[in-house]
Amino acid sequence: LIRINDSGTVQWTKRYTGTGMRINTALQIFEGGIERYMMCGWIGTGTSRDFLVMKTDSSGNILMKKQYGLSGKEDSCWNIERDSNGNFLLVGHSGPADNTRDALVIKIDVSGNVIWANTYTTAGSYRDQLFFVNQTPNGYTFGGESWDFTGGSTEDSDKQSLVIETTSSDGGVVWSRLYGDPGANKADVFVSFTEHSDGGYAFVGRTQSLGVISPNPTNDDVFVVKTDASGELCCTPNISSDAGVTKAIISITPTTASVVDQGSLSLNFDQSVGITESLYTSSLTTTSICSNP
Repeated sequence: LIRINDSGTVQWTKRYTGTGMRINTALQIFEGGIERYMMCGWIGTGTSRDFLVMKTDSSGNILMKKQYGLSGKEDSCWNIERDSNGNFLLVGHSGPADNTRDALVIKIDVSGNVIWANTYTTAGSYRDQLFFVNQTPNGYTFGGESWDFTGGSTEDSDKQSLVIETTSSDGGVVWSRLYGDPGANKADVFVSFTEHSDGGYAFVGRTQSLGVISPNPTNDDVFVVKTDASGELCCTPNISSDAGVTKAIISITPTTASVVDQGSLSLNFDQSVGITESLYTSSLTTTSICSNP
C-alpha cells in the first residue's frame, strides 16, 4: 500500500504478505472522523483461496484482517464498496479451479461480521463473476461478466456483460440481464456504470461483436449502453436477454487471515518519469445500438 500526496510524492509505504495473497481494491473510510482504509482481494491458492478483507489505520497498520470462503472452492474478491448504512459489499466469484464458477457477494459490517452472503448463477455452463457494485434507492446493482464454456471457449471469448439488481435486505434477485452477442465467440464486457437521473443506467465497456472494427477477437471497440431502471435497452433487443439468475443463500463464517505486516519499505521511485505529451487524433465512428440519448 502506497500513500501519495496531491503532487505524487510518496508519504509512506507498507507491504503485506500472505500465501497467494493479492489486494485488488482499497477504500478510504472514516470512523468517527478517524481515517481508515478498507482493502479487499484474496489469500490462499487453488481451492483453498478465500476472500480477504483488511482494515488499516491512516498509516497502513493492520487493525482487522479476515477471510471468507466456501470449503473446497476458489473464492476471489475483485471489489469492495461501502453503502449508505456503513456496511460493505464484497463482490467476486466462487467455484472449483476449473471453468464453472458462480458470482459471489458477501455483505459485511464495519467489524467484518457477515450480514448475508449469496451466490448467483446463470443457467448453463457459465463462469459468472462480478467486478463492481452500485447502491440504488431499493438495493444494489452488481455488474460483471458471464462466460459461456459450452462451445469450448477460450479466455476472451463468448463473454457477455452480466448485471444483477438485488434487494438490500437479503440480496434477493429483482432482475438480471446479459448484454452482448451470445454464441458469437467474442467478448462484450462492461467495466463501469453509473445510475442516470431518470432512474436508468449507463454502462461502458468493450465489445468485440458489435463494433465497426469488430467482429475480431484481437480488436476492441468502446461499448456504451443506456437502459431503463429494469435494465431494458431502448432498442436493438437482440444484444440483451434475461440472464435467468438464481440466488443461493450460503453460510460463511469469517476467520482471521494469515497476513503479515512487513512495515515500511524504502522505495527508490524516480518521480520524474520523463513523459512527453503529443496530440493524438483519430476518426471515431459511432455504431448506433440505442437511438435515445
